[in-house]
Amino acid sequence: MQNRATVISALAVIVPVLLVLITVTVLARPAGDAMPAPSAPVPNSASAAQPAAQQPAASAPRPRPSGPAAPGFDGGGAWVNSEPLELAKLGAQGKVVLVDFWTFGCYNCTNTLPYIKQWWAKYKDQGLVIVGVHTPEFDSERVLENVQDAVKRQEIGWPVVQDNDYAIWKAYGNHYWPHFYLVDERGQIIYDHIGEGAYDETDRQIAAANAPFCVGRAQFVIVGQENCEGRYYQTAAANENMWHPTQGLHDFLRAYYHAKSADWPNNHPAPLAARNAGEWAKLPRYYVMDLDRGMAEQVALDMPTAAQVAANRWLPDSDLRVYTQEYGRTGFQGGLNGYRGSPGDVDLQVFAGRKIEVPSTFMGGKSDWGVYQNPGALERLERTQTTNYKGTKLVDGAGHWVQQEQPVELSRLLVEFLKSVG
Repeated sequence: MQNRATVISALAVIVPVLLVLITVTVLARPAGDAMPAPSAPVPNSASAAQPAAQQPAASAPRPRPSGPAAPGFDGGGAWVNSEPLELAKLGAQGKVVLVDFWTFGCYNCTNTLPYIKQWWAKYKDQGLVIVGVHTPEFDSERVLENVQDAVKRQEIGWPVVQDNDYAIWKAYGNHYWPHFYLVDERGQIIYDHIGEGAYDETDRQIAAANAPFCVGRAQFVIVGQENCEGRYYQTAAANENMWHPTQGLHDFLRAYYHAKSADWPNNHPAPLAARNAGEWAKLPRYYVMDLDRGMAEQVALDMPTAAQVAANRWLPDSDLRVYTQEYGRTGFQGGLNGYRGSPGDVDLQVFAGRKIEVPSTFMGGKSDWGVYQNPGALERLERTQTTNYKGTKLVDGAGHWVQQEQPVELSRLLVEFLKSVG
């Protein structure tokens, strides 16, 4: 039975990041969206079926995993569905690579295909590249035409490289079909799994690898995720740091709103080229924090002058005192809990692989780095994730708080959009 819900949404605001996505539609949730159950294992092929891991409790994020350097694809033969790929170049582009050792005659490999296809649909637009390394077990599996036929018959859309001489197999020290290796943009193997099973865990590992990571400005190296604004807000220390800052709550809020607004003179956002340390180092410190500072200490560096405060018309001190009074009473933990969601949340999986098919638009501030902090996200929304996109509107004179900084212009754009689709 299908559960239907009529959704009419004029403005979706992801706090504190403003995302305006207009939708007018009837959404149908079909039954049977769950991933198919894995088949029973057979002898002579590796099968490591495992129970699905439980969702981790909301807590401070773990440090970003490290691992051994991944070999490339040197020594491989013909490629199917792609020109030859180089692991180092993929990493330089910020790509995460799932390497899958398989052969078309392997029963257990075939059983994993529905899951790989879901990962491909779900994460390919977020930067995931899947490479199937076809290492043959039998002579018939060495024939390129047979591999091409199998790829077509099994509807495999990702790149496949022949490994008839076992060059890639030996470089990885592999002994099993199937065997998955997850390689991050640094070229490090951060997760691997042998055989069938553990699909939920593999999904979570892929999601975590594709999530934005952080740059420690003191060294410009990859560090624990606590130094990224969104990750920092997941930690137990964040609420206390902002609720009782050394500069006082009112001054903290003033600096925070100022730094992320169009009033801060250093906010000149531009698209980032890749998901790597060098590009993320371009982000302001309120997004990529100094290693030795919490948020209160970070934004204190950009506290506006008395003259700048007096000139502020969109958030005068009389209005800010309302925020100070209420946050002083409640703290920030209620809002911070919103940062503890997971890409693996069951409710979100209902829409995995689907596109936005209703009239849609994105509205934000022209001086908001939040538009570009996830490289390629806006472009995917514009080009691949929507089928009836009505354009991107970035408002002059507004940063992160477009609905407060430029309410009249934002309202005009919303009304204009609604009339255009009505």
